[in-house]
Amino acid sequence: MTHDYTTFERWRTRQSERARIAEIAAGLDRFQWWVLEDLADVRQAFLSRDRTSGDEEVRAFVAARDAATRVAIPDELAVYRLADQIGRDRDRHALM
Repeated sequence: MTHDYTTFERWRTRQSERARIAEIAAGLDRFQWWVLEDLADVRQAFLSRDRTSGDEEVRAFVAARDAATRVAIPDELAVYRLADQIGRDRDRHALM
């Protein structure tokens, strides 16, 4: 029973997260999308950075996150998931 409940809870959490991502995406204007795309680029560089290369990627990510917050993009996990989704979509289109 616990396994089924845990699986269901994960599914429900993921569905809720997808709904929140869609809600955020639907409410963004063109400028906010531009800022979010910048955040997506910087986040991708931040996540794939060479840990020995220094703090440049960290500073860029923090600056992009702050810019997103200033233009009313909420600082929450769903925004980062949306940014990751933008990055994956770009990678997919680049391979075509």
